[in-house]
Amino acid sequence: GISFDLQGVVLLMDLTLGLGKEELEFICFATGFLFGVLIVLDLLSMAFPNVLKWPEFMNVHNTQCYFDMFCEPSRDLHLIRRPGNTLSNFMYL
Repeated sequence: GISFDLQGVVLLMDLTLGLGKEELEFICFATGFLFGVLIVLDLLSMAFPNVLKWPEFMNVHNTQCYFDMFCEPSRDLHLIRRPGNTLSNFMYL
């Protein structure tokens, strides 16, 4: 099976980035919390579509580049329009 050594990751982050255990715990908590907030807001965006939406200046309706590169269908009435693409980025943070 695959094993995951968290102490090794903490040591690697400390040696390469100078991040100690406390900083890593905060980063993991903040990332998880913000993704959780985004998911809750996405769920609420269906109930309040005119309140919870992206600002117009962000031009989120311009999807040409996305459709040229990916094929995930868009959920127009949600805050997270493409959950597979958005939520899969969690592991990179």
